[in-house]
Amino acid sequence: MSELEFRFASEFNIKPVPWLWDGWIPRGFLGVLAGHPGIGKSQIAIDIAAALSSGRRMPNHARGHLEDDEFVMLLSEDPIEELVVPRLIAAGADLGRIAVEAQIKGDKGFNFKDHEELLRRALERRDSHLALLVLDPMTLFLGQGNWRGYSEAYSSLAELTKLADDFDFTIFGVSHLNKKSELTAMQRIMDSSAFAGAPRFLLMAARDPVDERLVFWVEKNNMAARPPHLEYEIQERVVADYEVDGEQRIATGPPVTTSRVRWIGVSDKSGGELLRTEGGSKKLVEDTLQKIQKGAIEGEWFTVRGLAAVLELGRRSAQSRADALVKEGLLESRNVKGSKEREYRLTSKDSKDSIEAKEAKEAKANGR
Repeated sequence: MSELEFRFASEFNIKPVPWLWDGWIPRGFLGVLAGHPGIGKSQIAIDIAAALSSGRRMPNHARGHLEDDEFVMLLSEDPIEELVVPRLIAAGADLGRIAVEAQIKGDKGFNFKDHEELLRRALERRDSHLALLVLDPMTLFLGQGNWRGYSEAYSSLAELTKLADDFDFTIFGVSHLNKKSELTAMQRIMDSSAFAGAPRFLLMAARDPVDERLVFWVEKNNMAARPPHLEYEIQERVVADYEVDGEQRIATGPPVTTSRVRWIGVSDKSGGELLRTEGGSKKLVEDTLQKIQKGAIEGEWFTVRGLAAVLELGRRSAQSRADALVKEGLLESRNVKGSKEREYRLTSKDSKDSIEAKEAKEAKANGR
């Protein structure tokens, strides 16, 4: 008959958390990258994989941690030759260190529910070690299941967690957010709280609906302090198949237009605020105007520093938000004499009605 034994904390030696990307992606755990469609989640996943594979700096200029005998696997629903590989090339990936397909003879395609044992055997017989597995989208490669139900979803994610721990590699899946803006960021991942509870780390991306800036951040990470948010944009690139000659890449095929992430720098925007207002610029405009009205005296001009204090944003984000409101006709601006700075003020005493007035004017002009 089996007996239960206890082990005390004094019997264990502490050890540091291993990282693939310090403060962002720990090694050997399950994580999720979530956000609405159209903000470049897949591009971010590709950029992270590319940076690790090539040894270039990560988006915040830190070093990634991928050993010489390690590789990355990126499984995507997108066409490999038309989208995945061109994007990897544009991101500067070492294509020889990124697997983009898991082939199974006589089967439709890989998924964990049906093929976990095959994956385990494949990893055991390889000389090189898998360090990161990206699933885009996550549910496609989990296999058929009830992902709305907490118990079934959590059970499947727990199996992924065990696989990552057994082979010491990181799994992160790309996922969408539900449309319930009244919920917290973590409550909006998929349609089950299991997708927020089971993973050890959660990465998120969102668009500011006023100034259109894109922001990427760590929403959950219980192994380190959360790093600053990062701002990014999606840029068009032209690439081609190539051969490596020394340190140069020599094009060997026709040009292909694709895209990649360009990292701009640290962002002082609040990810939680962006998710509460994403998809509804009117709500964010109203919130911004209300904050300005509370801190404004009629006719008062705000410097960027003063506006940042009122909006509780950094100076760059405050000016970006203000410039967007100027375009909407809700603020006016002018140059500060003897300076390159600008200052802003409300366009009228009753600015809270200006949104509705502007919409009524546009509707009248359009004959509605």
